Amino acid sequence: MANPMSPKLADRLRYGLVGVIFVFGLAILVMVANPLVPAEFRAFFIDRSSDCMAIPVSGEIALNQPMSFQHSKSGDASRSLRVCGWIEPQDTGTWSTGPESRLLLDLESLVGDALLDFEIAGFVTEKFPQQEAIVSSGGVELAHWSFTKTEAIHQTLRVPHALANAKGGLALSFTFANATSPAASGINNDQRRLAIRLLSLLVTDEGAAAPP
Repeated sequence: MANPMSPKLADRLRYGLVGVIFVFGLAILVMVANPLVPAEFRAFFIDRSSDCMAIPVSGEIALNQPMSFQHSKSGDASRSLRVCGWIEPQDTGTWSTGPESRLLLDLESLVGDALLDFEIAGFVTEKFPQQEAIVSSGGVELAHWSFTKTEAIHQTLRVPHALANAKGGLALSFTFANATSPAASGINNDQRRLAIRLLSLLVTDEGAAAPP
């Protein structure tokens, strides 16, 4: 039988844990009071006004090949694109969460404009019969989509070459004025605010030469 922890060691561990909690709490208070905290950090960790805390992604996506946003045993294909504001993929696709979601696409090989074909659905319920999504990049609004049905549809987005081929990749922002939770609709107790569900994305190059 293993020897029980000595009282002195147990006390030291307890004091150590209290110290760590105290330091962490103090750090949060300092950040709350510090106006120099990055706006994105403040919105996510302090104000809790955003569910979108950016994480580094490669943006890797192959042209002319649909990328799935649905759960697969073979791996999470769209992980390379999802910057923030997305729930982990499910069998039915990947839901947005919160008022903003972002994708990053590395389209360095483009010759012409990019044509993005999204297979997408909105979170629409009897209580909330319409969902809106504004798609933008670099402050430029590219599309304003409206959803009134639960079934997935195809939405096509044309992105000018200069924007699609931008240094660092094409950063797409999806903003939702009325993202809402299943709990608010009386479906279940899920408090996450949903707006759209992505199933797949196909990117084609309008400037590429047609096959002979």
